[in-house]
Amino acid sequence: MRKYILALALFLISTISFSQFVSGNVFVSSTLCQYNITGQWSDSTLNIAGNLQFVYDSAIVAWKFIVPDTASQIEICVSPVDSCPCSTYCMTQPISNLSFNFQFCNITKTNTLENEIRIYPNPVTNYLLIDGILKIDEIYLLSLSGMVTKLDRSLKRHNIDLDSGIYFLVINSQNSTIRKKIIIE
Repeated sequence: MRKYILALALFLISTISFSQFVSGNVFVSSTLCQYNITGQWSDSTLNIAGNLQFVYDSAIVAWKFIVPDTASQIEICVSPVDSCPCSTYCMTQPISNLSFNFQFCNITKTNTLENEIRIYPNPVTNYLLIDGILKIDEIYLLSLSGMVTKLDRSLKRHNIDLDSGIYFLVINSQNSTIRKKIIIE
């Protein structure tokens, strides 16, 4: 499905007769709210602009987009959904910087999912225990090289058979995402 959407976006943009495209990433850290993401690119030389299409890449936990290499700048906005108490935040950057990092609506709550969860032991030798979450939608380990290892979301004890190193444990639960640095020995 992602390849289809990316191919469709590429086709729509390519009908304008651009020869080269570059891709970029949008990383959004949001502890409280769900959000929508929108964006535009503009080419000051040709005096044209277009909307960005985003495809979520769970391997790098980011939104990917493509733009013509003639674009001079990109604007990306992250907007709250429903009754979120946060405001829309926009960022404009030149085409030379294709990585956007948003700290969106990181408001501390007194009873956050992160305060309820226990992840141990860390460093990990053979197994990892996760307590305190009633419902896990998705759970995986992400290596620094981008390799994703999915874990069984129904288990509390996870046998770990990975190379030693630093990983990030990513847990999606009840519209919240937790990322914890894990060291595997």
